[in-house]
Amino acid sequence: MAQQKVVMKVLTMTDDKTRQKAMEAVTDVVGVDSITATLNDQMMTVIGEMDTANVVMKVKKRVGKVDVLSIGPA
Repeated sequence: MAQQKVVMKVLTMTDDKTRQKAMEAVTDVVGVDSITATLNDQMMTVIGEMDTANVVMKVKKRVGKVDVLSIGPA
């Protein structure tokens, strides 16, 4: 499996507490190499050899509404 990059907009990520929850949810997924999350534009980027559907499901389950903006090679 090749490296993938998932860019998501987490609509409920408005403070540091929800940002931390979202990042913790993604760390449980096997194959994640890098996670970045910014509060200004509510964006989260995950890079690694992982199941992208599993990443989105975990974040959605933990913090709420998630819009997937792009999935592609890293």
